[in-house]
Amino acid sequence: MNNPKQLARIGIFYLEEAVLDVLYNESELRPGQISERAGIPSTTNLEPAVYAIVRGILSKLQNEGRVEDIDPPHPKWRLTAEEREKRTDEINNGNSD
Repeated sequence: MNNPKQLARIGIFYLEEAVLDVLYNESELRPGQISERAGIPSTTNLEPAVYAIVRGILSKLQNEGRVEDIDPPHPKWRLTAEEREKRTDEINNGNSD
């Protein structure tokens, strides 16, 4: 049986993949749009942390050089050219999971 840390890592991996898949199919999205398309829960109020899960995942992916914010005052995200190429290669070579 998996321990809680392993389960958390697995969950984060799947959240990252969901965000990356959404951005692969539709680039230049705001966090709310990513959240809706990926089916990642958000809070129902209008506080700044409404899309905290997606924002956290985007921040992590940005630190890894996989996504970039193209409109910093009003966050709008897309895959980096390197990540898009990597994912396209995986799809074309039949290695997507």
